[in-house]
Amino acid sequence: MKNKSLKIAAGIFLFIFVLGCGGTIDKKINLKTLNNDIKKLKESHGNVYSDSDFERLNGVLMNKVIGGLLFGEKMDNYLSSNLDKTYREYLDEAKTIRIKSEKSKSLYNENLDAFNKKIKCSVLSKSSKDGYNFDKWITFNALLENKSGKDVAAVLGYLEVYNLLDKQMAIIDVENTKELKGSGKQDLELLHIGEYRDGKELAEIDLSKLRIVWVLEKVVYSDGTKDDKPILQDN
Repeated sequence: MKNKSLKIAAGIFLFIFVLGCGGTIDKKINLKTLNNDIKKLKESHGNVYSDSDFERLNGVLMNKVIGGLLFGEKMDNYLSSNLDKTYREYLDEAKTIRIKSEKSKSLYNENLDAFNKKIKCSVLSKSSKDGYNFDKWITFNALLENKSGKDVAAVLGYLEVYNLLDKQMAIIDVENTKELKGSGKQDLELLHIGEYRDGKELAEIDLSKLRIVWVLEKVVYSDGTKDDKPILQDN
């Protein structure tokens, strides 16, 4: 009997809690109660809205208040009255923007992956020699491969070189204007001049202990058409 009474009491408490939070989500925002309201809403609606939705809400409110103050509004006016929209309206707008952004980013990643597969650049070996003023002249022997299925007139991109600790050691430009047939390959010798200590460090690291990332930027085809690296659209 005691357990049954506890369950009933817990049910009543939960009903009151949800009802109270329901009122919070649909009330217009007041800066005086903002912090407590947000805390309640994260507990009651955390499965509907993400942390980034609440962060966007805070950002929108901050910009609104700062913008008003710059145009002569008094802070007391914001503290003594409600804003123009409810929490639900602001959070729904933030959620819509987030979902749109996630879809845009997903599409961008798909397009970028397809673009990067058109041309492959692999480093096969590297060598070095002393340059001037304590520089190291480091040569990367690379292989450019056309995977696009079309004849290519020019390729533009670069290689990012990292050590095992993910420290960037070099950025090496890659420009090739020799025609690559539909499945053609081209040997490249890419020179990087490493200055002082960084150059010496890179020269001494074995190729197997370097992480090299190929970034393709532009492909010009023999028929005059072009492909550029996709751009992530801001929302």
